[in-house]
Amino acid sequence: LMFAAARAADMARCEHWFRAATEARLQPNGAMYTAVVTSAAESLDLVAAEHWLRLCRAQLGPDGSEEATNAALRAAGLQGDLETAEKWAEILLEDGRKLDGYSYRALLTAAARSRNTVAAQRWFHQATREGEVELSTCNAAIQAAARAGDTELAHEMLHWMRDLDVRPDRISYLGLLTSASKAQNLAAAEAFLDEAKADGLGKAAIYAPVISCAAKSINLAVAEEWFLEAEKSGAEMDINAFNAIIAAEARVGNLAAAQQWLQRAREAGEEPDLISYTSLISAAAKTCDLKAAQAYMREAIEKGLKPDIIMMNSIISAAAKIGDFKTAENVFQQALEAGLEPTVITFSTLITAAVKAHDLGLAESWLQKCSDFGLQPGAGLITPFIALAAQQRDLRLAESWFERMVEKRIQPDMVVYGALISAAEKVGEGQAADAWLQRALQDGLRLDKNCFGIAVSALANSGALELAVQRLDEMRQFGFFPEARQINAILKPVSYQTAAFRDGLAQQILERIVAWRVRPDEMSYRYLTRCLGEKAVKQAASEHQLSFKGFETAARYSPKIRQTPDRCKQLQRQKKPTSQGQQRIYLRGRDKPP
Repeated sequence: LMFAAARAADMARCEHWFRAATEARLQPNGAMYTAVVTSAAESLDLVAAEHWLRLCRAQLGPDGSEEATNAALRAAGLQGDLETAEKWAEILLEDGRKLDGYSYRALLTAAARSRNTVAAQRWFHQATREGEVELSTCNAAIQAAARAGDTELAHEMLHWMRDLDVRPDRISYLGLLTSASKAQNLAAAEAFLDEAKADGLGKAAIYAPVISCAAKSINLAVAEEWFLEAEKSGAEMDINAFNAIIAAEARVGNLAAAQQWLQRAREAGEEPDLISYTSLISAAAKTCDLKAAQAYMREAIEKGLKPDIIMMNSIISAAAKIGDFKTAENVFQQALEAGLEPTVITFSTLITAAVKAHDLGLAESWLQKCSDFGLQPGAGLITPFIALAAQQRDLRLAESWFERMVEKRIQPDMVVYGALISAAEKVGEGQAADAWLQRALQDGLRLDKNCFGIAVSALANSGALELAVQRLDEMRQFGFFPEARQINAILKPVSYQTAAFRDGLAQQILERIVAWRVRPDEMSYRYLTRCLGEKAVKQAASEHQLSFKGFETAARYSPKIRQTPDRCKQLQRQKKPTSQGQQRIYLRGRDKPP
């Protein structure tokens, strides 16, 4: 009776019969404890399983509790609880017991689910030493490496199998191909497929991971080539192979191609599943085709498939992108009525669309709903508000949203700081942009080149030229090579300074251009010529083999003599030639260039 309850994962009934046995003055034995431990484990209640196992060990000792301990170990392993499984394995080994093949398989399965390759190697070698290695054990070890995306370790384990005279099967190679697909290593996937063919497994359903790997890399031509080869070789092609290409077409927003592959799947006798419809709806959402997205969802429901939150998010995204917030809200309500729980992505989609439509009231209401559902808003939900404030050149509003993030204990990311730096640059507050840059660095964030570039431009435009050069040096220290536009942002205001200040700073920037091998452009040449003179710039270019992009064009436009700042401003105020004839005269140098 207890084992029947255990197989049904009915913990309450199993405990009831255990108590009935003790009330009947029957002495509990190892089998009874094994049953109750197994029922607890099958009910996913590892705490209760551990409680009963401790009672068993206290009453029956190590000898009488070996079977129950193995049951707890296997249950924890199969549920992916590596820590608990390893604890009971260590207890068995300390008791002088030997683990069997089932226990090792459970340990390797737990290592696979937790993606712990170190534990997988340890228990695989332990099983090898004790002679408990069999095909299923080896496959579990390969799966551990595959789930972690460790292609090299998975391949190494295949060689260990062969050294132990264990012949790999279809599952072994699927693990290898899955690891290569996760790592998006197409070359490794193709090599593993060749090995499988050499082992006589060319007609097994092992092409899907290779096709998926090529599709994930958006290398659709290669994916289609492998698909055609699989068809020619007579390999078994299931819906997963079709789904890989449909999903890849969906990622690039090619709805027509995704529909064609769906039709090919039907012609091959493969019925589309939930993944197929989700990919098609995602493609429709990217192309803002709300009608197609809704049609595919209705078709999926008619086929008896239950939509998940990912599919609902795609429908909401399609509606929100075209500004149809009423439909988006209706789909949201349908998801709730279907028992689906919205995710942060659901609210992020709605908030981003509302902000782009400049409907801040609606966006803030969705932000409040996110909190009402018990979800912790991430930086991605606040970033659209800060970005909109930056577009509107409202630095104070952007900073107020940042303060709200801090109050909610949301960790700002690089995108948030980038939006704040951009907002400060747009309103001409260079010091504020630099302050946000420094704060991001103090928070330990790895900023990109764009954040540094915007801060450099903001400082240069606000007149803090020396500080802008310092930030340019810091940008290089972080491993980023400045581009011509960042150099020009400093050179432009420098060229209008007095000669004493201008020449020294311009010379420093020229030295950095030479040292960092920056490819200057036409504007760089124009500003440097204005500051240092054409002869000095050409000499530096000749000595250090600098090539100015558009050098010949720049030479025609550059002034023949060094102009004073007043004269440069006067030339800038001159009316540029408009007619084609005036333009030709202007280019031949008969008129002063603006």
